Formats: sequence, structure tokens, C-alpha cells
Amino acid sequence: MREILDTVIRAKREAHLLPADIGDLERVRRELGQMDRGTYQDCKREPAVFRPSASWGHLLRVLSAVSIGSPHAGSIHRLAAELADLTAADTERRRTASAATGGGIR
Repeated sequence: MREILDTVIRAKREAHLLPADIGDLERVRRELGQMDRGTYQDCKREPAVFRPSASWGHLLRVLSAVSIGSPHAGSIHRLAAELADLTAADTERRRTASAATGGGIR
């Protein structure tokens, strides 16, 4: 996805489009690299750990930058489905653990 963003960023620069939009894409590209290396922290007070729900926003940003006709669109949408399934399973796991201890969902 970072290579896709490289292409999109380059095209936007050549078209002289909004620098703010380019900056946002560059941030997403950088944070995806951190996720690849296992160093991304969605909260600076927590250790770096992969969270499907945290990566969702990054994935949506990539999806918004890629046309549905892109040869990569299907793979990105399949990844979105996988993240949704992982998040649903994690939510259910926490709900079950919480019910067993008598607490609410965190």
C-alpha cells in the first residue's frame, strides 16, 4: 500500500494539487511503514502493538486514494474484510471475558 501511496503522492505533486492532502497521504505512508516494522503507536503512552481497529483508518485513507478500477483495489478491499473480521472477533472475545468477570466492555 505504501507503493500505491507513492504513486498517488507523485501524481498529486505533478498535478500541483493541495499540499495538505499530500501531507496527509505522506503521514499515512509513514505510519504504514511503522506498522510494517512493528513500531507504530496509535497512543504514545502505550507500547507499539498491532491493532486491527487502529489500522482501519489508515486503510480507509488508502482506499479513498485508489480508484475502484485499480489492479490493487480488490486486495485492499479483501484486507479491509480481514481487519473487520479480526476486530469483530476481538470485540466478541472481550465481551465474553467481561461477562465472565461481571464487568462491562472496555
